[in-house]
Amino acid sequence: MIIATGLAMGSHLATGQQLPTRYLALGGQVGLQPRIAFHADPGQSAVRPWPVMPTIRYQRQVVGAEIGLLLYRNTRRNQVTLADGDYLTETESRTWAVPVVVRARFPKPATRRWELAGEAGLLILASRLYTNEYFTDAQTRQTADRVASREVYNDAAVVWGLAGSYAATPRLLLTANARLSWSFLNTVLGAVFVEQPYAAALQPSLSVGASYYWEKQ
Repeated sequence: MIIATGLAMGSHLATGQQLPTRYLALGGQVGLQPRIAFHADPGQSAVRPWPVMPTIRYQRQVVGAEIGLLLYRNTRRNQVTLADGDYLTETESRTWAVPVVVRARFPKPATRRWELAGEAGLLILASRLYTNEYFTDAQTRQTADRVASREVYNDAAVVWGLAGSYAATPRLLLTANARLSWSFLNTVLGAVFVEQPYAAALQPSLSVGASYYWEKQ
């Protein structure tokens, strides 16, 4: 009796932690993303967006989809005082990127607590660098705008990689992703859509995360 009861409880727990065939997951990932954002200092190279990326995933029996959001914003001020007056330079970097991938789930083992999937999709990107320069005359103390400029970088990178998921509890899903992005616009159509390549054409990304998931009928 005791042995049977224990086996039944163990079977119930294992079943409760199985990953459903169809599910919806809301969560986030933390990791190293590609260097795709303008640096607030124009003399510096591209930087990575903020490491936290919220994600939404919908998985069916074999095919699923996942979308995320990457953001970056940074400002920099530099003031120089000379004999004729003060020179102030303000730069601001703003970047958003949306990775959208289609997932193909590999056959799962009998336990069904973990899954491995191949991913492919696009990383849609828009980055802006605003620069404003001001001059304040030393005698009159009047301020005038000297230079105002904007640099624009748009891209649609092809993304592919592998994603692993593990159902730690009936509601907690642990995730890990390894992806590679290839700058399609820069490499193939760069002369048409962008003035010059800004980010490297081929860049890796690694991330881990957690999501709250529930079964969908």
